[in-house]
Amino acid sequence: MNWVEMLGYAAAASVLATFCMRTMIPLRVLALTSNLLFALYGYFDGLHPVLFLHLILFPINLIRLIQFERLVREVGGADRSELTIQSWLPHMKQRKLSVGQTLVHKGDKTDSIFYLAQGELDIPELGKSVDAGPWLEKSVSSPPMRGVWRPSFAAPIAVFTS
Repeated sequence: MNWVEMLGYAAAASVLATFCMRTMIPLRVLALTSNLLFALYGYFDGLHPVLFLHLILFPINLIRLIQFERLVREVGGADRSELTIQSWLPHMKQRKLSVGQTLVHKGDKTDSIFYLAQGELDIPELGKSVDAGPWLEKSVSSPPMRGVWRPSFAAPIAVFTS
């Protein structure tokens, strides 16, 4: 086995290791290492698609690492009274729903947090109406929804989801 082939195996091992990571910053650092190893492997073995792919992925991973480190610094340095939903919204997906569309389904996996940005939700099963602002949480530790509540709305709404 020559050194270029060993470089390829090291690159493959680094990708495998990224799938074992549980936290974002170490994952991105390892992904950058993987991109560098694969780019070198692609260059020295003449594998241009591999080289170009990892030259493109490297700055993407670097930008995501910088963004996440900035978020950690902002949250870590913030006083609890300074932590607001607005600091999290840029990292969430916004969904706009029209009347008749479904926000959650019976049996949905409980892995999201919802923030109602606009509109009003009715939750008939709980006898509640929720105005824009409060959190609707389907946390990871909760059992599946199993139709416990099915929000409905009479006018379009905007929701941010994790």
